[in-house]
Amino acid sequence: MNCFNTTEEKQVEESKETKNPHLDLVDRGISKLIDIPGLFMLEHLVRLTMSHNKIDVLPAHIVELKNLESLNLFNNHIEELPTNMSSMPKLRQLNLG
Repeated sequence: MNCFNTTEEKQVEESKETKNPHLDLVDRGISKLIDIPGLFMLEHLVRLTMSHNKIDVLPAHIVELKNLESLNLFNNHIEELPTNMSSMPKLRQLNLG
């Protein structure tokens, strides 16, 4: 059972309401992006920073973030990317370090 931290839910909801183009979810112990309700509905996002987490899989749903230009996943456990990422024409910066 997932014990989800409502702080992330609140940040996603706030981003949705304010149309803030930047979302920072750094060092939150996040392991699965699909466990963050509403994340992939934030089509207005330009920058998503999720460095220093425990993410091991980047789901194909990432392409739903159509306006994403910068994706920072530094210091996670990702070993491969979904092939559909090539359909993200605005993505200019991807940090997997």
